[in-house]
Formats: sequence, structure tokens, C-alpha cells
Amino acid sequence: MTSINRHGLGQLIAGDVILTPVAGPAGPPGPKGDPGPVGPANNFPAMWSGPGSPPEFIPGAKPGDSWLDTVTGDIYELR
Repeated sequence: MTSINRHGLGQLIAGDVILTPVAGPAGPPGPKGDPGPVGPANNFPAMWSGPGSPPEFIPGAKPGDSWLDTVTGDIYELR
């Protein structure tokens, strides 16, 4: 009887034969993940707009961007 020893390199050695695992075919795609955070399109300040003063959070906004109140025409600098 030939003994089989498991080694740390993902190979089986049986006597003078080395068995190396071969990857099988790829499985089906998994479920779609959540979208990542909105990244900046560039490093220039952006102008956001809407009725009233700026909301507490604007997805994708960064300090230095501006908010245009479309009711009054006031412009706010976001910090």
C-alpha cells in the first residue's frame, strides 16, 4: 500500500507521483453588490441647486462646493 502525505503547497505526493489540484470551471456569478460611494468627477468645486437652503447632506458634495437656492437666488458655500 502506498501512503499519501499532504504537504503545505496544495499537492499530494504518493510515492513518485505528485498530484497538483487543477481549478475547475468558474461558477455562476454571485448576486449584485451594493453600489459604492459617489466619487468626485474632478477636483473643481461643484454647483448644487434646489429650493431653499442646502440640506444637511448632499451625496457627493465636498467642502468648497456651492449651493444655489433656486427660490431666492442666494448662493451658499458648502463646508
